[in-house]
Amino acid sequence: MKRHMEKCKKNNGKIVKKVILAKFARPFVPHILNNITNKYLFVNNREIEFKPIEYNITNDIETFEKFIQQNYGEDSTVISYFIAYCIASTVKNKSGIHSFCYDIRQADFLDQWLNQVFEEAKQIKKDNKYEDESIPQHFEVSVFGFHSTKFDVSFVFKNLKSKNWRIIKHIDSGTVAKQIIVRHKVTHIQLRFVDAQIYCTKMTLKSFVRDIGGGTMQKGRFPYEYININNYATELDKSEPFPGEAFNNKLKNKSIS
Repeated sequence: MKRHMEKCKKNNGKIVKKVILAKFARPFVPHILNNITNKYLFVNNREIEFKPIEYNITNDIETFEKFIQQNYGEDSTVISYFIAYCIASTVKNKSGIHSFCYDIRQADFLDQWLNQVFEEAKQIKKDNKYEDESIPQHFEVSVFGFHSTKFDVSFVFKNLKSKNWRIIKHIDSGTVAKQIIVRHKVTHIQLRFVDAQIYCTKMTLKSFVRDIGGGTMQKGRFPYEYININNYATELDKSEPFPGEAFNNKLKNKSIS
């Protein structure tokens, strides 16, 4: 305080602002300097060595509706809610592409799915590394959903906190989970759950595959309305094909051709 008072006396109590310029000009490129890999390559004049993250995991959840018609007070009624009964993932690594799936017939199937995702992430982490290990990297493995920020994430959120892993970062906006990072407590593998749509404008999955992926979407038919809370145990155990009427869409009044 004494030093401050002496300085004020010299300036007659006036605030004197000084602009101190750096010796060398610094480029304003936060998208580069906030990324440790980009920053390292940029300052060492090795930008040509930068490579995008190529290997990742995708996920998709299927649900059915359970009707309850339950009143909460005088003015609130819950007619139904959704239950996740199946989750599938596709893994892309140096060895190729493969998929796996878990469903409600298996105990704690969402936890089993997460266990395998963490296991698959070990190899993806290795495959995404630079050959030059001196190049710093963020080693989060991306787990992509599509149009998943409001719906899919809500079904797995409670399973992202357990004795084996925990959420270390959660970026959201209201009810929209923009990004969730989960770290395994033993292996320290980090999964980055994010919606693929953050990288593009709003579009359908078919358009995304065509415009962003440069491919053509080939999606099989699934009897969404046919499988429900009352028959899933028997229907999912059947080995024969579903009947044709199982694929009819009563809501849109459409039938399979």
